[in-house]
This record gives sequence, C-alpha cells and structure tokens, in this order.
Amino acid sequence: MDKQDLVGCAAWIILSVFAFSASVRLGIGELRSPGPGFIPFWASLFLAMFACILMGSNLLSKSSLQPKNGARGSNPRNALIVIAALVFYCLALEKIGYLLGTCGLMLVLFGLGKMKSWVTVFAAVAAALSSYGLFARVLGTPLPKGILGF
Repeated sequence: MDKQDLVGCAAWIILSVFAFSASVRLGIGELRSPGPGFIPFWASLFLAMFACILMGSNLLSKSSLQPKNGARGSNPRNALIVIAALVFYCLALEKIGYLLGTCGLMLVLFGLGKMKSWVTVFAAVAAALSSYGLFARVLGTPLPKGILGF
C-alpha cells in the first residue's frame, strides 16, 4: 500500500470522527424532523465508510507501490492556483455576484486542464448558468447579486 494513501485514509477517518462527534452534539433529530447535525452525521458516516473501503482495498491489493493515478507527476503549482482561486471566490463572491464569480472560478479550474480555450469558456459559462438555474430558480436559494444585479 502506498504510504500517501494510508496517511490520506487515516486523515479522512480522523476528520469523520470529529464531524461525527460534532454532529451528535448538535443533535441529529429524526428522519421526519432532522436536527442541525443530521446531514453532518450521515456525511461523516459515509466519509468514514469510504475511507475504510479505500484503506481495505489498498491493504488487500498486491500491486506495486507506485500510484496509478499519476499523483507523483502532479504539479504543486496547480494546487496553489486552486487554493488561491477558491479563497478569492469566497472573499469576492458578495461583491462580484454569484454568476460572475462562479464563471470566473470555473474558468480558472477548467483552464488548468488540457482543454481548448473555447471549450473552457463554454464549460465555465454552462456550469455557472446551470448551477444558477438550479439554486436560484429551482431551489429558490438567494444568491449574491453583485455588480451585475442578478
């Protein structure tokens, strides 16, 4: 088993235990009357379950120690770009609005891939508009209007 997988699985299990205990303190409630800890409770259970499945499958596999997903060849610069884009998105969302902010975030994220520029722009606009339609129109969630006014 790859040591990175082992450390990652252990970290997710620790996080799920923390989320589990916090959700129990908040109150889970019942299925008909869920409490504030209902969703974090179930999310923490699924997180722990998937982390244990991954750890078990890696412990039982007899494959080589080299990761198959190319994690060793990944660019740490891209991780910093993603973190910076998410921080900027969180800080600027109220001012620039949901549509413009989400479209910009998607442009950055899709731009890190090896897609053609027109596909990147189309996918970013489609992701922003479809998520806006889902949250604002279908679910009725109030979203930040920002400088565009919608």
